[in-house]
Amino acid sequence: MIPAHLGALALCSVVALRGVAAAQNRPPAPDSAQAGVAIATCVTDPTQVRNVAMLLASLRRFGGAFAETPVVVGVDDSVREPARALDRPGVRLIPLDLPIDARGYPYAYKAYAAARAEALVTGTADTLIWLDAEILVLAPPLPLVLDDAHDVALRPVFLRNAIGLAPDQPPDAFWAAILADNGLDLERMPVIETEVDRQQVSGYFNCGAIAVRPSLGLFREWARQMSARLADRDYQQRACADGLHRVFLHQAVLSAIVVARTEPARRRALPRSCGYPLHLHARLPAGQRAARLADLSVVLHENVLDQPGALDGIEVGAELRAYLDEQLRARH
Repeated sequence: MIPAHLGALALCSVVALRGVAAAQNRPPAPDSAQAGVAIATCVTDPTQVRNVAMLLASLRRFGGAFAETPVVVGVDDSVREPARALDRPGVRLIPLDLPIDARGYPYAYKAYAAARAEALVTGTADTLIWLDAEILVLAPPLPLVLDDAHDVALRPVFLRNAIGLAPDQPPDAFWAAILADNGLDLERMPVIETEVDRQQVSGYFNCGAIAVRPSLGLFREWARQMSARLADRDYQQRACADGLHRVFLHQAVLSAIVVARTEPARRRALPRSCGYPLHLHARLPAGQRAARLADLSVVLHENVLDQPGALDGIEVGAELRAYLDEQLRARH
């Protein structure tokens, strides 16, 4: 959703954009990157508590210079007690305070947890990295660390899922209101290619792993706009009556905010290795599948790691497999 110049947001799977080339996408060097970085995530059920425990363990084990990066965890009231297990050095637990309107919308909680974390670290962190609970860090997440030339780092959505707009498709009721909230029209929307099903859509980004500059308030605006969309009963009845639109409302809203409030050249395209969809590994085009798990830095697993065949088709070294087995045993 932003000008036709969303530059070479070659979001690795990437991306055909209308016009203008983007600036360099090289992340900062490890020895200069770790200062001023914070990570945020959230737990809303017992499974997520166990997943975040795995996420934290992987960060400490494989994060290199980022192993001790401070982590803010939004905690829903329903898991306040089990979440105490996450209270460890370098981790700050904060109440989620999820609005009632958001409780019927899968993943809406992400906007509110991210907004609270952003408010907390503004003034002390130059980069705030949001990581879903269902993520493992297997190498230093350097591409997610913003340098002076970038304000956001992100990737395209994995699947169109009947939500993304084709480039020549006029906005439906779902998108029309979101675009209007951000002063956007079709001419300002970049065209990107979805990661897995390889379809062109108008600017629609994944938010499982994303980095922002806290001072810009993108996450706080995300929560504000989510609240407005959720409170609009007419919009909910016309545009979000089905499950898919309720599931992906949060992602569409954040996409529009990013496009409207950042310049194309200041968006960094994350490589596929940083935010790799392990749960969709078999569905990726053959030439786009990772050959080795150890080549990835940030992996979205979506709770498939302990399912039969979850790691078929990708090389997992003995040491990493032993580590994953140990973590999965602890998770149960």
